[in-house]
Amino acid sequence: MLFPALRYELRDASATGEARRGAAELARSLELSEVRQGELAIIVTELASNVIKHAGEGEILLQARTVGGQVAIEVLALDRGLGIARPAEVFRDGYSTAGTPGTGLGATQRLAGSFDLSSVPEVGTAVLARVFRGTLPPEPVASTGLDVGAVALPYPGETVCGDAAAVLTGPDGGLGLLLVDGLGHGLGAHDAAQAAVRAFQAAGRTGGIPQAPDAWLTAVHEAMRGTRGGVGAVATLEPGAVDSGTGTVSFAGVGNISAVVVGSAGRRGLMSHNGTLGQSSVRPQVQTAPWDDSSLLVMHSDGLQSGWNLERYPGLLHKPASLIAGVLYRDHVRGRDDVTVLVVRGAGSRF
Repeated sequence: MLFPALRYELRDASATGEARRGAAELARSLELSEVRQGELAIIVTELASNVIKHAGEGEILLQARTVGGQVAIEVLALDRGLGIARPAEVFRDGYSTAGTPGTGLGATQRLAGSFDLSSVPEVGTAVLARVFRGTLPPEPVASTGLDVGAVALPYPGETVCGDAAAVLTGPDGGLGLLLVDGLGHGLGAHDAAQAAVRAFQAAGRTGGIPQAPDAWLTAVHEAMRGTRGGVGAVATLEPGAVDSGTGTVSFAGVGNISAVVVGSAGRRGLMSHNGTLGQSSVRPQVQTAPWDDSSLLVMHSDGLQSGWNLERYPGLLHKPASLIAGVLYRDHVRGRDDVTVLVVRGAGSRF
């Protein structure tokens, strides 16, 4: 299961301390060592300070993840500032445009277990840094052939998220993905979404990755009876698509869950059908799209506007899935609902 992020608005210097304290609490809950906790504190402080100094405002997202077989804390620093004109130079110690010592991003890159950024002039900057719990480097993404990233946040003011997302790998190497949005927001929506996740995970434990996403979505639908219901979608990548980098992505959705495959053949939307999981009778229909090692799958709830275009961000297609999810969230979140963005990258470009 992919857990919702902790979000910290950055408007003044006091917000830096709040984000750092939140990171420390999350690190302790995940049993990171004191050394890792210290590294995380520096990373969050530097990234938050950079946002405030250079963009005036922005946000920090903290997420617990499992990446390459290791537990990690993922830090996303997002702003809509002027961007970085010469991204390669910001890692050189002593480089600064704000009269500071100029060690921020360079130090962050050295301390992080993995690091990347995307910056577009007049659009903004997004930085991704991960701190891993283990002392050994994480397994390369090549061991799975895919890079999965997500951003999930609750309705503003709520403490639980009415969206949920989960990813399962079957014994044959196939991949299954669930994205569900409980009706409304708050605890009732959260309970509905969690019922869907439990059914999805149970199917993975008992029968592996089903070949047909409509059968999986029907099981989710039955599990959501007795809850307030919701909308959702399941996507599957066949083993060949994971192992060889070519194949098919299959999709079945009910309600307003959006899904788009971007690849060498262009952009193709996958349509969800009308209905409500857990309530009305549903008959999910399967759609397919070609998949290769340069493909990208984006699934999101209606907390994200659908008019996004990755061509607006030069080079972003070659960035980590989590960074792509963060940029889409930053620029297209509606701000009046739970929101989840789930991104799956092929093996053509890895973090």
